Amino acid sequence: MNLMVTGHRKLADPDAVRALLREQLLALQSHDLTVISGMAEGVDTIFAEEAQALEIPVIAYVPWPGYNPKNNEVLAKCVSVVFTDEGAKEKAGKLFARRDQAMVDAADEAIVVMSHSNSGTGRCLK
Repeated sequence: MNLMVTGHRKLADPDAVRALLREQLLALQSHDLTVISGMAEGVDTIFAEEAQALEIPVIAYVPWPGYNPKNNEVLAKCVSVVFTDEGAKEKAGKLFARRDQAMVDAADEAIVVMSHSNSGTGRCLK
C-alpha cells in the first residue's frame, strides 16, 4: 500500500504529531507499506523520519530538481525521488500544487494533519 501524508509545516506540538504518525505506521506496517512524502518541513519530514526509523521505504516527491528540503539526510535515505517538474519556470505555489497532485495520484491512502484549510494541505485534501 502506498501511504502519503500531507500536513502543516508549523505544528503546535510536534512531539504529539510524531507519536500519532508513528502509531499509524506501526498499525499499517504489515500491509506491504511504502510511504510517500513531499519532504516539506513539519509533518512531511516527521512522517518520513518515522517511516525510515521503522525501515519502511519512503519515496520523496519534490517539485523540481535542485529543490532543497530542510532535511537532506532524510531525503538521502529515501528509496527513490520523484521530480514532478523540470524546473522553477512558474510560481512555486503552482509547482507545489502539481507535486501534491502527483502524490495523491500515486497514493492508495492518505493521512492528513491540519489545523486550518487555507493552505497547501487544505488544497491537497480537496
